Amino acid sequence: VYYIPEEQQLAAAYYRNTITHYFLAAALGEIALAGCVDDIALPDEAGLRQRVEALRDLFKFEFFFRPREEVWQQVLDELAGRYPHWQDGKTSLHKQLRQRPPRFGHAILRSIAEAYHVTAATLCSLEGEPISDEKAFTRDLLDQGQEMLLRRQISGASAISRDLFSTGLRLAEHRQLLSGGASDLVSRRTLFAEETRRIMTAIDLLQECSDSERQQD
Repeated sequence: VYYIPEEQQLAAAYYRNTITHYFLAAALGEIALAGCVDDIALPDEAGLRQRVEALRDLFKFEFFFRPREEVWQQVLDELAGRYPHWQDGKTSLHKQLRQRPPRFGHAILRSIAEAYHVTAATLCSLEGEPISDEKAFTRDLLDQGQEMLLRRQISGASAISRDLFSTGLRLAEHRQLLSGGASDLVSRRTLFAEETRRIMTAIDLLQECSDSERQQD
């Protein structure tokens, strides 16, 4: 069992993100594909790109992204190499993900997504109440994260991190989720929570497909 002391988590996050950059395009593509699994219509480039752009916007305070067109082309190249038939409709996306299990989406972005999910859930619990003390709210996030871990609403303690909550708060502030009109604040916080929940569902599917391969081995 490995444990990173809280005072070393910032340094650990730096090295984690440096390594993650090499696999980020593949991870975004995998999560976007998993998010398309239950769609009625066949997946296409326009729909997939919309999902990738949403993921890029969600994680923009975690990574230094290359220009949009370059990132999109990298995603397409990664998917063409591992899931060349993702949009032809001959084989379901779920089956393709099980036949060639994902490698990166669930592995490198889960803790960030879970930290954002904790942030969104905590904001929703406050309804329309503004955040006036971010330090106090961060303590609330740490407590809420522990509770969600015990309830198995998140999968790992790595998501309960001041560093990740800090960037989650930057994102929330950027999206004007910390203060504003009460009724509008509730609706925007709800949309944020729904977004993080959808991404968690996609990541869980990737994990399921990855685990199924290990069980067969």
